[in-house]
Amino acid sequence: EALASLDVSSFNTQNVANMECMFINCSSLTSLDLSLFNTSNVTNMNLMFTSCFNLTSLDLSNFSFGKIPTVELMFKYVGTRANNQPIHVKVSAGGYTYLTERDCDIDAANAKFVKPDGTDW
Repeated sequence: EALASLDVSSFNTQNVANMECMFINCSSLTSLDLSLFNTSNVTNMNLMFTSCFNLTSLDLSNFSFGKIPTVELMFKYVGTRANNQPIHVKVSAGGYTYLTERDCDIDAANAKFVKPDGTDW
């Protein structure tokens, strides 16, 4: 819960299948860049960012949803304490379509999807 920053740029996620609860309760993080994550083999993203209350920036711009991962409650309570600033979740067009069609529990009042260039979807 006290983790304020995290550099995951050297993580090798090529063979990872399960990312469930990977960042759950990282309530002190304000930004997280996962743009280098290879998620082509991931089948479970449930609860991945749940209770990351203070996130205002999350970069998932290169996430692949090719294995059709479950994303149940992926964004539960994300950004809810971020000083009235919504979290901006960067996703590709495929990611936007996939996540908005699933029960990822993104709260429109506290979070919104943006394009990789930062503009609104």
